[in-house]
Formats: sequence, C-alpha cells, structure tokens
Amino acid sequence: GSIADQEIVTLDYDLLVYAAGVGPISSSNRIPGLSSKNVHFLKSVNDAKRLRSSVIDVLEKASQPTIVDDDERVKLLTFVIVGAGPTGVEYTGELNDFLADVMGVVKGEEESTSTSGQSSSSIRNLQQNRGKRSGIKRKVAPFANLLPYTRVILVSGSKELLPQFDQGLRLSAKQQLEATGVEVLTSTRVTRIENKNRLILSVENEAGEKAEEAIDCGLIVWAGGTQPVHLTGQLINNMDSYCIEQQQATGQEDIVKVSSFSENGRIPVDKWMRVIGNPSGNVLAMGDAAVTVGEGATVLPQTAQVAAQQGAYVARLLNRGYTLSPEKVANDSSGEHSFFLEAPSNTDAIEGDLVNKLRLRGQVEAKPFEFLNLGILAYVGGGEALSQVQLGDKRIFNQAGSIGFLLWRSVYVVKQVSTKTRLLVLFDWFKTKIFGRDVTRM
Repeated sequence: GSIADQEIVTLDYDLLVYAAGVGPISSSNRIPGLSSKNVHFLKSVNDAKRLRSSVIDVLEKASQPTIVDDDERVKLLTFVIVGAGPTGVEYTGELNDFLADVMGVVKGEEESTSTSGQSSSSIRNLQQNRGKRSGIKRKVAPFANLLPYTRVILVSGSKELLPQFDQGLRLSAKQQLEATGVEVLTSTRVTRIENKNRLILSVENEAGEKAEEAIDCGLIVWAGGTQPVHLTGQLINNMDSYCIEQQQATGQEDIVKVSSFSENGRIPVDKWMRVIGNPSGNVLAMGDAAVTVGEGATVLPQTAQVAAQQGAYVARLLNRGYTLSPEKVANDSSGEHSFFLEAPSNTDAIEGDLVNKLRLRGQVEAKPFEFLNLGILAYVGGGEALSQVQLGDKRIFNQAGSIGFLLWRSVYVVKQVSTKTRLLVLFDWFKTKIFGRDVTRM
C-alpha cells in the first residue's frame, strides 16, 4: 500500500548511515508523459518483475492468431530503450539475448538490421531497412514464429554510446549492438511520451537540423538518468532548518544553508562521509545520495564501485572506534568553519592507550576517504562485453569482445555477497545455457 496506509515508527539512534541511493528521472515536468504508467524503469526489484511480466505479455499478445496485420505485430514487438549509458546498453544487450533465445536464433546466425552507410539517427531508414530475419538458422523455441517482426531500438541523446568509456570501446559497443540486430539512434532525444505504446523523438541530422518523428511500440524502457529520492531532499531541508536556527541563535547575519553546498540534489558530506552542518557528526551519507564537498574535494561518479568503497571505508571508520564529533574546525579561508568538523580520531589512542595505537597501526587520526578507480565494465549482448581496466588514473588495458565478456562475468561472480549466491548465479547461467530462458510468469 501507500506510505499513508503504513504504520509510522519513530526510532532514536546514536549513529545514522544514510545510503538511500537515487531513483530514475520520472518527472513529467521535464518530459511530458514520463511516468510509470507509460514506461518501465530500471531501478528496483519490483521494476524488474514488472518489466519481465510486460515483455512476456507482449510476446504472448503478438502470438495470437487474431492479429492478421503484420504491421500491427511489428508495432507490438518493437522494444524501445531510452538512455545509452551502462544501464541502457546492458539492458539492451540482455533483452536482445533473451529475444534471440526464446525465438530460436542460433548464436552466430543473427542478421543485422543496421543500415550500413546511412545515418543511425534516421528512424525512417531503419524502418524501411528493417529486413525481416527470415532464413536465419533456428532451434525449437516458444516464440520462433515472431522472429521476423521483432525490433529492439536503443535511443541515445548524444552522438555516441557509453560516454564513460574510451573512444575505441564506445565504437565497439555500437558495432556489436548493430551486428546483433539492435537499431541504434544517436543524437536523438525524447520530446514527449503520448502513451505506453507511442513516443515522439527529436532527431538531429548531420547538418544539425532537428525534426520530430514518432515510434509506435509495444514497450518503452527508461534508462535516461537518475534523480535523488524524496527522502534525500527531506534530509537536506531538515539540515537547512537546523543550521538556520543555530545561526540565528548566535546572531550570525549571513545565513548559510547546507543546500548551498549540494550538487544536483545530493547530500553534501565532508571527506570522512559526515553530513556537513551536523555538529555531532553522527549522521553519515554515502553512495549515490552523497557528494563530497570542501577544500580539494572531487565530485565522484554515481557508480556501484564508488558506493562499495565508501561502504567499506565507513565500516573501518566505525570498527576502529574513531570519534566522529570532535571540536569544530577553526576559521579557514572559505569561512565554512561552522559546517566542517575536524578529522575523526581515536581518543583512547591519543591519550596513550598502547593497544589501540597498535590496532590502528599508529593512525590515531582517520584518513579521508580516497576513491581508487579500478575501471568499468559493460555487457553489450551476444556474448561480448567491454572492459576498461585501470588503477587510479593509470590505464592497464582495454578489451572488447569475448575476452571482455569473460572478465565481466568473472567480476560479476566475485562481487556476489556470499558463496551461496555465487553458486546460484553460476547454476542459473548453466541452466540457461542448456535449457534456454525461462518464460514462465513469476
């Protein structure tokens, strides 16, 4: 049910770690018609369940013998994914693999629907050169008769896919997607979504001219960016109210708000992950919901790698017994002394506790969080992936194709939280390889 129907429980805490993450951009103020009623988001487990059911619903509906118009069947089997970052590209690859499996396409026999020598931003060209996938070698599959009518379209607002990757890998991603039949529309933005089966795109040609074109489809998946969840905004507002009250009580004339340090609605934290403006230092924030501010701070990407390293850092900070609420920092050049605290320290070790000093290896004062960039991976479908491996700012190697896929899967398994989940993931991959995809309803 809704939050209004649920019981509200008040909890007191000694320490709060906030890691609520972000949600998908779902505001119809920015793009008319953008809502969960018309599109599928890729954020929560419920989103995944709903999306799975919707894909199967589309396949079953398109299989009905009452549909005698081929154009109607093509509309039903047109899947549109908006957003060409890692989330959108990986889902496009996975969806294309799923459709190929349930429609009986044998690996290596896919027929590309890309239009070589023509602009990938022209919807009409892609529609006219769709090329029904007849003559492709097939195996027994539940929806094999739907293969000639299926389209998967990836919409990118920029000229290239995956802006986080190096140029060569971005080009490889586009080529691999098109080689497996995905229609890639670059320099194309969604202007409005009329309903769950129709969206209007603004297409920019090579001359920089824009024109609106429509796509009728069976399913729209939105992976076009994120925004802070409502609770994050509430926390920032509460901190603003508290800081304003404290500044007025001390007679401070120039009122400064915590929100003035925020970036894109993220919670401002210091280098030790403490929310600024909180004198007790007992509220920490990390992951996608937080942004480090202050002298020498760098805005980090909103990725799982950053969140995982921050989580491990906060755990060490707490396990080592550092005091999070020391005295406030004296005046600095920016005049931000009322918002920033001194570095956390272990009081017992400072007072001469030898056991604590040895346990902390002499680090009686906590070091600030430092992000170590290990690279980025992305699956693009067809058993191929991109691997950009680095150590900090030093690039180790870039790899696209089957080797990249092997590395991607290895990291995927290793990052599972337990041996049990690793075995379950490996078994699921093995089962899918032998028996094909499961199309039963959840």
